[in-house]
Amino acid sequence: MHRWVKVVIPIVIALISIFVLSKIAMSPDFHAKTIQALDAKNADVMKLTAASTSISTAITVIPGDVGAPLAERLMDLSSWFLLVMCAIYIEKYLLIITGFITFVIFVPVSCGLYIANIFFKNPAFYTIIKKLMTLGLASFLAVPMSVQVSNMIENTYHYSAENAVVSTEEIAESVEEETKGFRISNVIANVKDGVTNAVDKATAFINETIEYLAVMIVTSCVIPLSVLFFFIWLIRMVCNVNISLPDVKKFRIGRSASNDNFYPPKNRNM
Repeated sequence: MHRWVKVVIPIVIALISIFVLSKIAMSPDFHAKTIQALDAKNADVMKLTAASTSISTAITVIPGDVGAPLAERLMDLSSWFLLVMCAIYIEKYLLIITGFITFVIFVPVSCGLYIANIFFKNPAFYTIIKKLMTLGLASFLAVPMSVQVSNMIENTYHYSAENAVVSTEEIAESVEEETKGFRISNVIANVKDGVTNAVDKATAFINETIEYLAVMIVTSCVIPLSVLFFFIWLIRMVCNVNISLPDVKKFRIGRSASNDNFYPPKNRNM
């Protein structure tokens, strides 16, 4: 009777995980604050990307090759903005995907292995259970915790980040106003001053954006990976779970042995 109780309890936990906890973990309402923070961050990146594109288009009108280096730097910034946007979208998708993987796959499989261990008494089952639960909890908590850490860092740069978005839009409009004079034939006398002003304002835009872009790369790319590795390390230390990669040397030794068997040894008497 005691054994069957141990069998029924994991089955109940697996059913609750699949039909109750997974629905909650995959619900957008459950992650509303996290999604709202990611959407706000994505909106700022899109504004900066639009401003960068408009300035890059505007300075190409400057006579000569004065605006070419600036246009290339702005194109480089656009590539980094695209990287940050991809990282933000990946974080939003991982909120749902990690909930599914943890509560629909990892928890039920761990319960199944626990039941199998009752009948077969294999210590390897406990090791697999620990690894599955470690990866499940770490992956499920990584994105929400990384967003919280990112918000803490962004609060430190809150004023500069908002100013970057606002001031870059103003600089973009100002550069467009300056470069409009290059298209009008009757204002040739003011072209020199317009070129200087446009270049200075485009340079100011780049300097304003680089700082905010650096913060965005750290908060959107570096911190989520750091939080994931921290959780894995923490759970590994608490639960004494060793998550290691396969030993590649065994494959190399096996491959070298097979090569030695394939090529017969040379006859030294010849």
